[in-house]
Amino acid sequence: MSGSNASDLIGKSPNRRKLIAVMHADMVGYSRLIGLDDTGTLQRLRRLRSEVIDPAIEEHGGRIVQTGGDSLLIVFDSIDGAVRCAVNVQQQVPIHDGDQPPDRTVRFRVGINIGDAIADGTDLHGDAVNVAARIQAECPPGGICVTRAVRDHLHGRIDLAFEELGPLKLKNIARPVEAFVVRLEPASPRPRRRARTVVFAGLGGRLVRGLGGASRWLYRETGTGCVAPIASSAPTQSYTPQNVDLSSAPRLSIVVLPFENLSGDPKDNYVIEGITDDVTTDLSCVPGMFVIARGTAYTHHGKPIDVRRIGEQLGVRYALEGSVRKIGDALRVNTQLIATETGAHLWADRFDQNLNDLSTGQEEIVYRICQTLNVALVNIETARSKRDRPTTPDAFDLVLRARSLLLHPTGPQEHAECIDLLERALRLDPNSAYAMTQLAYLLTNRHRYKSDKAGDLNRAADLIASAAAIDPESQSVLNSRAYLLLAKACYEEAIPAFRYLLDKYPNTENAYHRIGVCLLQLGRAEQAIPMIERALRLDPQGPKPP
Repeated sequence: MSGSNASDLIGKSPNRRKLIAVMHADMVGYSRLIGLDDTGTLQRLRRLRSEVIDPAIEEHGGRIVQTGGDSLLIVFDSIDGAVRCAVNVQQQVPIHDGDQPPDRTVRFRVGINIGDAIADGTDLHGDAVNVAARIQAECPPGGICVTRAVRDHLHGRIDLAFEELGPLKLKNIARPVEAFVVRLEPASPRPRRRARTVVFAGLGGRLVRGLGGASRWLYRETGTGCVAPIASSAPTQSYTPQNVDLSSAPRLSIVVLPFENLSGDPKDNYVIEGITDDVTTDLSCVPGMFVIARGTAYTHHGKPIDVRRIGEQLGVRYALEGSVRKIGDALRVNTQLIATETGAHLWADRFDQNLNDLSTGQEEIVYRICQTLNVALVNIETARSKRDRPTTPDAFDLVLRARSLLLHPTGPQEHAECIDLLERALRLDPNSAYAMTQLAYLLTNRHRYKSDKAGDLNRAADLIASAAAIDPESQSVLNSRAYLLLAKACYEEAIPAFRYLLDKYPNTENAYHRIGVCLLQLGRAEQAIPMIERALRLDPQGPKPP
């Protein structure tokens, strides 16, 4: 469906500019829902448009400028009208969407900004439009995110509460943007509709974006469970398979149970929900990890936890429990990893983080949890593999063993052992893209211990090309491709390759370090220092990659 002509919306204002309120709405998890049920999803979306969204836009004086399969760009002459329309839609969509399972619900994110816009035919351009789209991506599912200009205009005019997010560093926006999330209450249903309880998701930080920075304060779901803007090609498990049990559980399988709020203040719930969502989302992006979707995990919220029963019901080997306590301007997060087979506590840690900068604070604490948990899980499963299959490991066992070695500082012996493990894995499974890219990385570095750098680089390039043919947008393919450019001293080409990697996988801490290395090699030390500092802040104790 096409939108209105943008020039008509601007009217005859000088230079085709006009000060307007801009709303950008985007459907959460559109690709995933289309993959599950394309016909049903499109029918539900059309019904929501005709019964809820379009009537609300018309009622509050809005005009649709552009539409996509899952997004809308709408302009309003009135800021009040834009916000009232967004509140109306976000309160009514859960009611009209019906009693869908948690992993199949249709929800939207909404960003609202005010500013000058420029018309160009059917397109609308300008910073106001770009900022509305960017803060929409920072919004929790079912939520509304507004800029300070919008919030200040509304203060005292509309009975709404706002949660401050602080200044957000948004992609391709020169200056930080102060943003707020509107606190919504469940709506009463319209006539002839049966009301049901509506629970709005908390602020999640997918850990990403400043994407320039990994998993920001707000949770963003994509079709893969990874952070926006571009989805990974490896789909996240979003449903519980039939007839699952522990005997058939994937090796790296986990459910992240809702973290507890130990502060006692319900106003902090959105923080705790955001951390839980972010950890779930980031773990979903770890190669080989099977993560139960948050909707299923949240069915256990507030109930007595029997991890053995949960493990049997969901078919997962591990459960992650956690609690969050707010202490002044700091968060203290306690986490523990539990084996669902035995109920034994396998790993526990505590993470403290100052939250003066909210957009960075939650991002860093979630990164640290996932980084440490990833190491713990891989080490635990590697030990189990050696115990259960000491002489007859399969390809995934061998990949896990190599991963375990690579998660720690390596020398010549460990480096050679990793290469041998991955070579064996590829003989057992020639289509393992992850094994190909990890082997390519090791070959790229082998010149430190062995000669024939040119031969190793050529084979690494061939392995990366083969992996890209199987899974072109995976984190390991993008990372190994960028690193190969760095190894070849193609620094100008490597920097955008690493930045693209960060756009898709913001928690790739080593990419910040390597961008810094490239900038140093190009004599741009002033630009390099912030990148290296960011890498150190995200992983202050881990070994730095070459």
